[in-house]
Amino acid sequence: MQTKNFYIPVILILCIVLLRGLIYSLVIPFDQAPDEKHHFLQIKAKQMQLKDASKEERQEVAAHIEAAWSQLWYVDTPEERFTRERFKGSNLPTPPSSQQLYYLVTATILRLCSLEEIRNEIYLLRGLSVLCGVIVVGFAMLISRELFPSERFLQLGIPIFIAFVPQFSAMNGVISNDKLAEVFATLLFWILVRIFKQGISWQYGLAYLLTIALALLSKRTTYFLLPLSLLATFLYCWKKRLGVRMHLYLFGAMLLVIGIGYGLLWLPGVHSWVHDHIISIPDARRLPKAIFRPELFTAATLLYIAKFFTVMYWGFWGIFGYMTIHLHHFWYVAAACAQILAIVGLVKYVIQAKRQRIILKAWQASLLYLFGASIVLALLIPVLRSIILKFDAPDLTQGRYLFTIMVPISTLTLLGLSALFPPKYHRWVGGIGIGALCLLDAIVIVKYLFLNFHHATLF
Repeated sequence: MQTKNFYIPVILILCIVLLRGLIYSLVIPFDQAPDEKHHFLQIKAKQMQLKDASKEERQEVAAHIEAAWSQLWYVDTPEERFTRERFKGSNLPTPPSSQQLYYLVTATILRLCSLEEIRNEIYLLRGLSVLCGVIVVGFAMLISRELFPSERFLQLGIPIFIAFVPQFSAMNGVISNDKLAEVFATLLFWILVRIFKQGISWQYGLAYLLTIALALLSKRTTYFLLPLSLLATFLYCWKKRLGVRMHLYLFGAMLLVIGIGYGLLWLPGVHSWVHDHIISIPDARRLPKAIFRPELFTAATLLYIAKFFTVMYWGFWGIFGYMTIHLHHFWYVAAACAQILAIVGLVKYVIQAKRQRIILKAWQASLLYLFGASIVLALLIPVLRSIILKFDAPDLTQGRYLFTIMVPISTLTLLGLSALFPPKYHRWVGGIGIGALCLLDAIVIVKYLFLNFHHATLF
């Protein structure tokens, strides 16, 4: 795609992301965004800590927040009912650690802006979420252009797919500590593309280390980047074709890394640090029994894991409010059918690449392999944390945690569809896909969100 013709759709798509984020930020009430009040209180607590505020000032701010939030919740109730005096004695939560980067950044921004009204602060923070969503889609465009320089269908389809996922747009419109993690994870994928395409340099190496550090400080949903970085290092050093021999070496390297890691866990200091900062695990002596306990291989556990992934998939496309507003099952099934077709297309693509019917450069193959591995790791780590290591009290997860791998998901989905259908049908596939996503988005807003949040619907 020529540069002049590339930037016109880029600007258009980014404007669509911005507009959709603003629409969702106006449609979703303050009491229906997942954990929004919790995040806002954490941000204000951090702001007061940075300001070195007194106990009385922190209590005054807490009372102001409670009064203002109640007024925003109960818009039909007279404001005189929710005065600051009524919430006198309220306290802010314990300020989060400065290692939680999202709260540090947002608290600093609020401190610099010095807004007086709570409503204005909420919308400012929602606006930052919208901006983060725009940045994610912008990097997706750059990645698609680097990976597929001559494929217009993929260059446009990958960012459009991300832009029109309803749950992604909804989370762009609310206060969420996921947003910085999504930005840094996407930036890391872009740096990986540049490293594999152009070669490693000290600038890229430094940028990679800095970005992964910022991503890990943003949220634990980015911890899959640690094993992914080890895999990326292995693939970068592997100069031969990806095949059975490579996987044998990879399997041996994995066993070596796991063995070294397990040995380090016997050190009390290492185990305590991992337990407190990365993942809650039993001590090294009991860890093998916890992972390989017989109960994990029962039908009941398999059914729970299936439910776990089902809820995650629903949440990826759209479960709004406090995971209470589900779309009609037709939409989840339709999305699943489209992505199953994409998987079939990927299988076809791999077979053709193995038979050299498709000219695929070594760096492209390695990156696509890494994208697939990132999806697997991002899916398996939550299972490990939420089910295997919490077998006595397992819990479910949320699909929005997968937005850190939005670029790999969209890339492989669109690549699979591109491989499944001949190029002459790509316009039709793209048109049908955009039409379906626009229809889904319209139905989500006017049927589900308006109806459940504002008791109104257009049809």
